[in-house]
Amino acid sequence: MPAAQAYMTMHLAADAANQAQSLETEAIKKVLAENSFETVYGSLSFDKRLISGIPVFQKIYLNDQLVPRNNNTGGGNGGE
Repeated sequence: MPAAQAYMTMHLAADAANQAQSLETEAIKKVLAENSFETVYGSLSFDKRLISGIPVFQKIYLNDQLVPRNNNTGGGNGGE
C-alpha cells in the first residue's frame, strides 16, 4: 500500500506542477484563497501558512548543500 500511495502522490505533485504552470493570475489567487484545487487525481489541499512563505523556497543550493537564502557563506564541501 505505501508504494501505491507514493505513486499517487507523485502523480498529484506532477499534475499540480502542470496546473500551476498554466494557471492565470486570477486562477492562482482563487486557489490560494480556497487553499486547494482540483486535479485529475483528486483535490490537492495545502496549509494556509504556505501562502506567506513556502519553506522549500526559503532555501537555495550553494555548492552541494541546501542552505537558508540569507546564508552568504555557502555550504557543502567545508573544512579544507
